[in-house]
Amino acid sequence: MSVNDLRARVSRDLGSSHGTSREKRHPGKRRIVIPLKTAVKLATMKAFCLFGGMSRVPRYPILLYHSVEAGEDLYSTHPRLFREQMSWLRGRGYRVSSLEPLCDYLRTGVPIQPGTVFLTFDDGLRNNYEHVFPVLREHAFTATVFLTTSRVGKTADWYPPDSDGLLPAFPMLSWDQIREMAAGGIDFQPHGHTHAHLTRLGPEAAKEEIRASRQTLEERLQRAASLFAYPYGEHDLTLRSVVQESAFLGAVSTRVGRLCLGDDPFAMPRMDCDRVFLSGRPEALLLMELCMTGGLSPFVRFKACLAGAGLADRRFGTSTDRG
Repeated sequence: MSVNDLRARVSRDLGSSHGTSREKRHPGKRRIVIPLKTAVKLATMKAFCLFGGMSRVPRYPILLYHSVEAGEDLYSTHPRLFREQMSWLRGRGYRVSSLEPLCDYLRTGVPIQPGTVFLTFDDGLRNNYEHVFPVLREHAFTATVFLTTSRVGKTADWYPPDSDGLLPAFPMLSWDQIREMAAGGIDFQPHGHTHAHLTRLGPEAAKEEIRASRQTLEERLQRAASLFAYPYGEHDLTLRSVVQESAFLGAVSTRVGRLCLGDDPFAMPRMDCDRVFLSGRPEALLLMELCMTGGLSPFVRFKACLAGAGLADRRFGTSTDRG
């Protein structure tokens, strides 16, 4: 297959928005033209989609977002791309559920309905109300927001100013916005009280950080909290034991992968949907397909090998140092 054929085929399959031209041989028809580098990237992603879909073991994707904002930081997904991704899920008949059935599945082995996907948002940023909540309502989707409780109504200021574009000090949700979203079917669970590095604290200090987060959330919303998300994705055996002893049903990590029977309910993997390698609509939609088929994990490892260890840790989610 020639380079031009590859470009045309990938563009035709994905409906790229990278620029168009008229083809003189076919008046009135539009031919999508995209750069060779983009064509190769998309073809590689598509190949990993096919590779991931070979598994016969039931696996369930938990999608992880942070910020949905038109920014250039590594944790933001553009609102337009997020809307496209949710439309993609709806158009292909995926069902969105809260997380608690996954804990039951790991405990009992009773399978979940095929085609079920789980949406999570870490930190509780205000743009989740502005750009996420309206789209979820439009599609009748639910989601779980893991909230850093001491920062509600303030800013996400736990990254230092020289953190090289990781996460700007975005405004956080207010309690009024949180209550409105909760009334609209969004689940809120604790993500720590101050977004501290819990593995660097002693067990008692970590337990207090988790307790304060849970107590604040339960008192404000008048509903029980049952799940936890580790700040920065950092956890070890001691911290998992602390969370389990605190009577949570489970906890989510930032390890890339889909959940399957036998996984630790206190270290559930997720699919990272932040702005890791997205530059437009084709990548955003292929990211959804990678997540659904299970191709994301080997694709991330492949990208990490190409990028080198340092860049892989920073951009491709191969380390646990995520928010």
